[in-house]
Amino acid sequence: MVGRLRPSLSVRSKLLWPLVLLTFFCLWTVQTVYAADLDIKRIEVQVELQSDGSADIQETWQVRTEGYTELYKAIELASNQAVEDFQVSLNGRTFDSLGTDWDLDASFEEKAFKSGQNGNELNWGISQEGNQTYQLSYRIKNFVMQTQTDQMIYWQFVSPDLADSPENFSVTIASADHPLSLETNRIWAFGYSGRVDFKEGRVEARNDQPLQQGDACILLVRIPSETYATQQDLDETFDDYVQRAFQGSDYNYEDYDPNATYDDIKKMQASEEDSSASWMIGGVVLLAGVTAIYTVINSINNRRALRKYYPDLEMRSRELEGQYERQAPGEDVFMGYELLDNLSVADLEENYTTACILTLVKAGALSLEEVEEGLFNKKQLAFVLDPNQANFTAKPLIAFWDLLMSASDDQGRLRQKDLKNYIRKNYQDYESFLKLCQTDSKARLQVGGYLEGLRLKTVKSADFQRASQQVGYQLTESGFEMRDQWVKFYNYLKDFSLINERHALEVGLWDQLLIYASALGIADQVEQEFVKLNPDYVKESTYSYNGRQFTYADYYLMSRLMNNSYHQATSSHTITQSMSSGGGGFSSMGGGGGSFGGGGGGAR
Repeated sequence: MVGRLRPSLSVRSKLLWPLVLLTFFCLWTVQTVYAADLDIKRIEVQVELQSDGSADIQETWQVRTEGYTELYKAIELASNQAVEDFQVSLNGRTFDSLGTDWDLDASFEEKAFKSGQNGNELNWGISQEGNQTYQLSYRIKNFVMQTQTDQMIYWQFVSPDLADSPENFSVTIASADHPLSLETNRIWAFGYSGRVDFKEGRVEARNDQPLQQGDACILLVRIPSETYATQQDLDETFDDYVQRAFQGSDYNYEDYDPNATYDDIKKMQASEEDSSASWMIGGVVLLAGVTAIYTVINSINNRRALRKYYPDLEMRSRELEGQYERQAPGEDVFMGYELLDNLSVADLEENYTTACILTLVKAGALSLEEVEEGLFNKKQLAFVLDPNQANFTAKPLIAFWDLLMSASDDQGRLRQKDLKNYIRKNYQDYESFLKLCQTDSKARLQVGGYLEGLRLKTVKSADFQRASQQVGYQLTESGFEMRDQWVKFYNYLKDFSLINERHALEVGLWDQLLIYASALGIADQVEQEFVKLNPDYVKESTYSYNGRQFTYADYYLMSRLMNNSYHQATSSHTITQSMSSGGGGFSSMGGGGGSFGGGGGGAR
């Protein structure tokens, strides 16, 4: 912190100081102005079908922007489709429409409170930075399509190519002349975790988890043939589109019954509900037993014993405050998994995924690159694998490497989107890796004499016996020492810039320490500690290359994507026969190929 200027400063210094402050202020201002940021918080879409098959669409975008001049939404249209009557409003003020005379290079002020079209893009000026809510309205001609057998809506309402995926969305489709219901229609949803349902003559879709990059909202609606006077005719049958949409989805085409009646679907749903109810009855009985056991285990005495012998990381860190361990504990980072689990380290699965990624990068077997894809050259990260450098012996690392190899293409590249889709479809591979992290660690600790199975009698107190029963094993004296080495090492990493001597500026060693910091869940903090001592650390690190200064945040993004994809794939959402037949219910994370209306969007 800058102290007060001393009275003894020379006149020159006194004159120079305001100039220095002014220089820093100007630099800060420039950085602030050009620190572009886009955060799409929510998108709401309301569709009203018209008798000629067109759709009047109203969208509400809740967005936070900084450093941009305009927002845009791209729409890929079929041959007989067109966008008409595009309007935008903000805080009750309707924007002036420039039609197709939209200038991408116009200034912020020139675009303010104006809207227009640039090819297949709908464009509007940001007008006011910060958190804003924009109201969009437009009509799409021939929105409903006529296949060889049925009419349909097959549309990307939230594109996977948006520059920033919204945290939440909702889509409603309605028709004044032909209410949408299970009696006459069928529905499916793709690209997100959530639901799609018939409700009071409408189709309603919504997500139940924030969208990640590459997620979407794609809806497929079957409509009886010739319901709307659309001029958009297709050469394929509706079932051709269903089959294409189901590829890579959670829906089962073998369960799809195109001839299922309203009564058939209701019977399917009733049967599925009965099955679920039977499970719930058993679950209630089981839950009662589990609750009773939980109550006993978590009695006052048990909690006291557990905290005494097996405290969490933060508690033990406070108990060992000021004590440091400069050497990384154990033979490698994987040996300590069970000890960190014993210390209740948060997000341990995600932490070790990141540790694996950094270990492979440091070994030269894995690198990260930024690629541009799609019509709008949207940037995303991709792994590049080098099997020639894959020389490692740790079992969890081998399992993780095998997973990446299986997911990558023939050139050894693995994009974010492909990695996410692979985990969702092959979540067992990731699950096996996670289990191996724990079982391998336990086995190595047991062989090394750091932990042992429960014994009926112990030289320690009854409290120790009670605490060990809760964790399922007991640490030996050596085990407690190694656990505390991890805690002291944790203290060391957190205070690295305060206690580290300046001569220890060895980037290669720091890269290794960052792997352990990832396992502890503090790599972002530790990276900043390194930067305090060496401002060029990020640039000099093994993890930064290819002309791009990758940081820990980039690697964490990939590990978080893997972990989230796994938990989404193993969630309680089960696609049933009635859902595959179009009765509504849970959406599918994958699938939705061949849909219309996508194209991306964002800010510029």
